[in-house]
Amino acid sequence: MLASHMLPLLAALAIVSAPVQAAGPGTSDVDGLIGVLTSMGHSVVEEDADDGPNLVIDGGAWSISLADCTERAQCAYGWVYARRQLEHYVYAECANDWNGQEPFSTAWIDNVSQPWLVATLNLQGDASPAAVGSTLAWYEAQLARFEDYIQTCPPIDKDAF
Repeated sequence: MLASHMLPLLAALAIVSAPVQAAGPGTSDVDGLIGVLTSMGHSVVEEDADDGPNLVIDGGAWSISLADCTERAQCAYGWVYARRQLEHYVYAECANDWNGQEPFSTAWIDNVSQPWLVATLNLQGDASPAAVGSTLAWYEAQLARFEDYIQTCPPIDKDAF
């Protein structure tokens, strides 16, 4: 009878005395996101920005601007973006056509007629490293398709203006 009462007490003591393991950075933390990117084989440089941390990937091939962060942690989302420098200018209609075909990313043409591709990276909740890595791998594939696509856009004749 005494043994039946001791077993729950011993179990409770074992739980209380178990060492607490500190959780590593999650994917909503800057360090956790850098870890996901480096595990994918990317080089990452963190830059400070007025609106939150900015991660420059592979020497500027693309970037992630993190938003709604608390001290480099608990970021709600990130804007994944890349500017593509073309030797010719392109019309905004080229981006509009892309946007009509590709609903999960947004193309736009900046004020010097150069194309950009932007997507949102959701970091809220329990976004696992695998899920975040999958989204970033999708963006890389999307960016390659976008690069091929913008080469088919008719160039703007700068001298016509």
